Amino acid sequence: MARIFVYDDREFPDPDPAMTVDQVKATLSDFFGEIANASVTETARGADTIYEFQRRVGTKGAPSAAALRPAAALDPQSLAALLACVPPTRLRIIELQAELTQPDGSLDLDAAAARQAEVELACSEAQEYARSTTRMLEALKCRLQPRHS
Repeated sequence: MARIFVYDDREFPDPDPAMTVDQVKATLSDFFGEIANASVTETARGADTIYEFQRRVGTKGAPSAAALRPAAALDPQSLAALLACVPPTRLRIIELQAELTQPDGSLDLDAAAARQAEVELACSEAQEYARSTTRMLEALKCRLQPRHS
């Protein structure tokens, strides 16, 4: 019997059968911040157990209302909250690229295929990082523009 975790219509294998569902949820929230407050539904599919994370609107992972106010209204605390929405820069995709690259510089497709779930998770993490960075850059540009009276 396997545990399969589903988020955003993507399946992720069980990272460690000894972990509780809440521990897996916390681990995945490192990559998908909105999972931290997601609800979890459990269903059976044959001998497997499916745990589906469903995001809640307006919870962690999305910028707060204060972070989305016009730039002139951003106070230091709101700016700090917006900065906190940007995930850490140590991206697994970079490590995977190094691990899956052969000495001649080509990608080891067999090794990549064998680690497909890990590659997909790393790609999702990189995409979320890019979105967060873009939001932060836009907010900073607005904040740093001179105000006209």
